[in-house]
Amino acid sequence: MKPYPKYKESGIEWLGEIPEGWEVKPTKRLVSNPVIKGEGQTLLFVALEHIESTYGRTLPDFVWEDKEADDYATFQNGDVLFGKLRPYLRKFLHVDRKGCCPTELLVLRCNGKEIYNRFLFYLVQCNWFTSLANATSYGVKMPRTSWEEINNYYLWSPPISEQISIATYLDLKTQQIDALIAKKQRMIELLKEYRTAVINHAVTKGLNPNVKMKDSGIEWIGDIPEHWEVNRLKFLSNIKTGEKDTVNRDEHGEYPFFVRADTVERINSYSYDGEAVLTAGDGVGVGRVFHYVNGKFDYHQRVYKISDFRDITGKFFFYYMQVNFAKAVMKISAKSTVDSLRLPMFHDFPVVFGLIQEQKAVVSYLEQKTGQIDKQIENENKSIILLQEYRTALISNAVTGKIDLRDTVNKRNIKNLA
Repeated sequence: MKPYPKYKESGIEWLGEIPEGWEVKPTKRLVSNPVIKGEGQTLLFVALEHIESTYGRTLPDFVWEDKEADDYATFQNGDVLFGKLRPYLRKFLHVDRKGCCPTELLVLRCNGKEIYNRFLFYLVQCNWFTSLANATSYGVKMPRTSWEEINNYYLWSPPISEQISIATYLDLKTQQIDALIAKKQRMIELLKEYRTAVINHAVTKGLNPNVKMKDSGIEWIGDIPEHWEVNRLKFLSNIKTGEKDTVNRDEHGEYPFFVRADTVERINSYSYDGEAVLTAGDGVGVGRVFHYVNGKFDYHQRVYKISDFRDITGKFFFYYMQVNFAKAVMKISAKSTVDSLRLPMFHDFPVVFGLIQEQKAVVSYLEQKTGQIDKQIENENKSIILLQEYRTALISNAVTGKIDLRDTVNKRNIKNLA
C-alpha cells in the first residue's frame, strides 16, 4: 500500500512524521474519562478478566449479565474500555451497549466530533500506547496506570473522514486475520485430540491390528490384547512425594527441579538419580502436568515421583499415564474436577501392558508419530505468532499514517458509518 503524498514533523520524537493534514493534540482534548458511578442502577457488567488479551473482544464463553452497579463505573454505547491494571496484558474493548465495570478498566469517551470511537479503539491497541501506559504505571506486584497519566499523552487526529476510512479498513482486515487465526487455533485443538487418540490406542491396544482381544475389566480402557496384563501401580513401581519447596529453586541450579507446572525449574540438589515419571499433586497441574526424566533431579513436596519400575518401562508408563490417569482419578473421585491427589489414587491406578519388547516398540512408534504431530502444532503456532505480529503492525501503520487508506475503503461503507 502506498504512503501519503506529503508528511510533516509530528513533534513527538518516537512518532516522527505524520501526514500533512493531521493534527496532534493532548489526549484530554480528544478523549474524556467520565467517572460516573451506577448508584441505584442494575446494569450489564464486564470486568478485566472477561476481556481477551490483544484482540479487543470478550472471551468466547463470556455472557453479559446484570449486576448492581453502585460501586462501579458506568459506560455507554461507543465508549472504549482500556485495562489500566497490568497494561502490558493489552486488554481493551469497544462497547456497544450501556453497562458498568470495575475501576481496573478506564472508560474512554470521545469528545465532540474530533475523534471517531473506532479510530480511538485502534489507537489504544498500538504498541506505543501500551508502552506509554507501562512506562507511566506504578506499583510492583499490581502495576497500573491512571487517567491522570493518560490524559497527558499526545494523540493525533486525522480529518474525521480519514479516521472512518482507517477504522473501516481495519475492521475488515482484522476480522479476516482473526478468522484465519481462529482456524489455526482450531487445527491445533484437532491435532492435540489426534495426538491423544494415537497415544491412547497404542498404549491400550498395541500395534498389531490382528491380535486377539479380551476385556480388560476397566471401563475406560475396554478391550486389550489377549496376552496383556492388568495390574495396580503399587505393584509396578514406588511412589512418593518430594521434600523441597518452591523457595529452594535456584535459577542457575545444576539439576532440574520439578514443580507443579509444565515449567521445569533449577536447583542445586538432587534426591533421585534414575528413570521416573512425575506429576502434580495439587494446583492447576493436577491430571494435566506429567514429566518423564532419566537422570539426577529434585522435586516439589506436592509432586509425586513414580519410579523403580517393575514389568513396565518408564517411557511406556509415561505415555499411558498421560491419557489414562485423569480418567481414573475422575472415576474414583466422582468429581468433574479434582483439587488434589492422594497416595491411594496412585496405588490403585490400573495399568495395562504387554511384554517389554512390545512396550519398547510402542514407545518407538509414539516418539516418531507424536514428533510429527508436535511439529505440525509448532508450525501452526508459529503461523499464529506471525499473523498476530502482522495484525499489530497493520494497525500501527494505519493509525500512524504510514499507509494511505483514503481510497481503499468503499465510499458507501464510510457514509454508513459516519
